[in-house]
Amino acid sequence: MLDEAEGAEWVSHRCADVRRPLDRLGIRSAAGVPCVAPEVQLSYMPERPRSKDELDFARTLPVLRVSQRRRPARALKGAYGHHPWHGPLGSGTPARGAGGTVVG
Repeated sequence: MLDEAEGAEWVSHRCADVRRPLDRLGIRSAAGVPCVAPEVQLSYMPERPRSKDELDFARTLPVLRVSQRRRPARALKGAYGHHPWHGPLGSGTPARGAGGTVVG
């Protein structure tokens, strides 16, 4: 995933229109642990999300700003056409049952 780059820009292998500067792919948790930005990670979810994916999505969606939701929405649409998360990602409203927070 992280080796998909053109110069200093990450390019999604699922949708080449989805790009981001390499230095903005990651974030640091409250404990200082480096990790992939949640909106980038959501861009790599499968066409048919598993229960683990649904849990990750439900915990992540409430903490994403509307601007952060655009990246996974575009990537999933580019990869699969329709995806079950398009509504919550595109509407800017939390998914039903989403009440958790992102940890780490």
